[in-house]
Order: sequence, then structure tokens, then C-alpha cells
Amino acid sequence: MPYLQANKNCLSVTIDICFLEFFQNSGQIAPLDEIIKLKEKYRFRILLDESNSFGVLGSSGRGLTEHYGVPVEKLDLITAAMGHALATEGGFCTGSARVIDHQRLSSSGYVFSASLPPYLASAAITAIDVLDENPNLLTKLKNNIAVLWKGLSRIPSFTIASHPESPIVYLRLKQSTGSLKDDLQLLENIAERVRNAVLF
Repeated sequence: MPYLQANKNCLSVTIDICFLEFFQNSGQIAPLDEIIKLKEKYRFRILLDESNSFGVLGSSGRGLTEHYGVPVEKLDLITAAMGHALATEGGFCTGSARVIDHQRLSSSGYVFSASLPPYLASAAITAIDVLDENPNLLTKLKNNIAVLWKGLSRIPSFTIASHPESPIVYLRLKQSTGSLKDDLQLLENIAERVRNAVLF
């Protein structure tokens, strides 16, 4: 910032904020409603990655924006990978006409080298249709998350670090061994025992 204050020729500064809807290393859900208030106050652009929340959050699975009731027009760019809830490959990007027109012009070289094959696009469309036609799938997912939370919360040595509605569930040791390396080794040993118990 001192550089900006010293540079009298600087007319404006554009700030872009990029964030994930679920923090993959904690299972926490980003507070989109609070971020939107900050955007309106400080005038920055928001690029939201809905990869983990699309098909999971909101009453119909439309992601973080639906979960918080935030109109998508308040975001500058929304992206998502389709390999999570849609069980296919590729991704999508959506935004205002101005932003998408710029993307089309800037990415024309990728259209033929990295475009999505038609069968994967068809699989994604079918997966979206299945979600639309079966809203009970989201209810079942939310019930499964609640059952998992209930079971995991009974384990006395652990605390759940994730948001209660997040399908990404993280456990933490309530009491550290005093060494990060030993903590990780203990958690790895527990995970290995659980995997063996489930598989055999």
C-alpha cells in the first residue's frame, strides 16, 4: 500500500478475491453473505469456486449462493469442477456477459485443444437432470451428514472441525500429543485401522 500512496499516477486499483465455498482443509463453509457485504463496501470483485458445493448445498443443490440466498448477479465469476457431485470431468464458468465475452476472446486457443467431449457434457446434463428430478437425494445427503456427525461426535478423543452442513468432515484430536508429526502419525494409524475394519 505505501507504493500506491506514493504513486500519484495510479488512477485506480482493482482487487480480486478468489475463494472456495468449502475450505477443503477444514470443511468450513465460506460466509458468502458477509463477503458480499465487504464487496459492496470496498468494491472488489469476487471469483467463487463452487466445485465442492454445487450439487450439495442449497435447497436444490445450486451451491453456496443458494445456501445463503445471495443472487448470482452479485458475484463476478462462478466456476466449478464437474468431477464432484456430477461425477464427470471438466468444469464450467459463469458470470456477467462482459466477463464471459472476455473469456471467450481470451481462451479461443483452448476451444479445440481442451474442450469438453460431447459425451462428458451429456453426462453432466444428465446428472443435473437427476438432481432436479430427485430432490430427495439432497435430503438423503443431509441426513447422512447428520448421522455421520452424530456418530463421530461420540468419539471422546476427537472434535469435529467441519461445518455441520458440510459433506467434508474433518476430525481433530482434542488433546495434542505435543508434536505435529506424532499427531499426524496417530491420525494415520487410526485411519488405517478404520480402513482395515471396513474392508475386512
